[in-house]
Amino acid sequence: RHRGGMLARDAGRVQMNDQGLDITVEYCAECGYYPRVAWLLAEVMNDIQHDVKRVTIIPSGGGRHEWQVNGDLIFSKAAEDRHPDVDELKVLIYERLS
Repeated sequence: RHRGGMLARDAGRVQMNDQGLDITVEYCAECGYYPRVAWLLAEVMNDIQHDVKRVTIIPSGGGRHEWQVNGDLIFSKAAEDRHPDVDELKVLIYERLS
């Protein structure tokens, strides 16, 4: 059934509903971060794609690499002085599913 929104599994079938995570990734395009962001996003989406209603990728500058879920900043390279680890990102995102 289509209700608009994200994909969710229901008794082995895929259906649409309005619930789900809204993930936004802002990254420094001039720094060449896109391949890293694309890989991280693919790894995360592999596990939770049916719980996501929207993914927004924003090319930016200034060394940015920030992840938000439902408007909440969950990781900032500026604050952590490093890029996120894939397992760390998964935990931070999965916490929003509970």
